[in-house]
Amino acid sequence: MIERHLSALNISTRYLEFIEEQIGEYRDEGILDLWSDDNFKRLSRWLTGLLDIRSQVERCVITARSNGELTEKLESIIREAVPGIDEDVILTLCHCSLRDMSTVPGCAEARERIYRSWYEATVEGGKGR
Repeated sequence: MIERHLSALNISTRYLEFIEEQIGEYRDEGILDLWSDDNFKRLSRWLTGLLDIRSQVERCVITARSNGELTEKLESIIREAVPGIDEDVILTLCHCSLRDMSTVPGCAEARERIYRSWYEATVEGGKGR
């Protein structure tokens, strides 16, 4: 069913092929390897790229003054990229976008520190506000 509607998506062939591979894997295995904890960085990279928000995430990381402000900015980016998104999914996509940001080459230690601080305050500590 999903496969019939993929062509209506306005995404690159690379992402269409990736989605088709994931659908095939799920159909065959009943689970996706991408869902494993070991693949969270890979999943984060794909989702951030698919949503085309990487540069926006970078900008808000640079300008946010607190974890709470960073969360608000990320939520705004996610809502704009995915209109009508369920509130339950927003924090997960914020998490993915920051995890992706932390793996980009250049200033790796600082990026990882920002990610860890946000994760501890927001995910483990309850929204960082």
